[in-house]
Amino acid sequence: MNVNAPLKKCQALVTKVVALIHTTRWKAFAVCGKHNIATPATEADYVTACLGPPQPDTSSAKIATNELKLDKAVQKACILSGVGPLSTVFPGVCASEADADYSACIKRRVACRFCLGVAAADDIMSPLDCDLFDDGTANASCP
Repeated sequence: MNVNAPLKKCQALVTKVVALIHTTRWKAFAVCGKHNIATPATEADYVTACLGPPQPDTSSAKIATNELKLDKAVQKACILSGVGPLSTVFPGVCASEADADYSACIKRRVACRFCLGVAAADDIMSPLDCDLFDDGTANASCP
């Protein structure tokens, strides 16, 4: 058996699910925009309707479902497979997190990057606090 097989599986699965969460957030935003673009009185109303925070997850709770997939992927494909510490597998902002908290950190980072991306892509001028968007707290977690 290849010694690196569990490591490769962990990295591949986590990366795949992270991309899925990010894509799901964009799709949810697009669906909300399609249904709400004509109704808000102001851009701030539109931002609140389609981004919250928290971001509406009305499409069968797909964001939450995919975030749960990430929790399971990290647990099963990484931690239970003996891959770790995760800080060595996935260096970066979440490297300071304990393995048990790694998935939560990644979910916050995906939410942060989505928020920053949508604010830039849609040229949102109304207040959209990505620091509140990523974890519901003003704690400088989304620079």
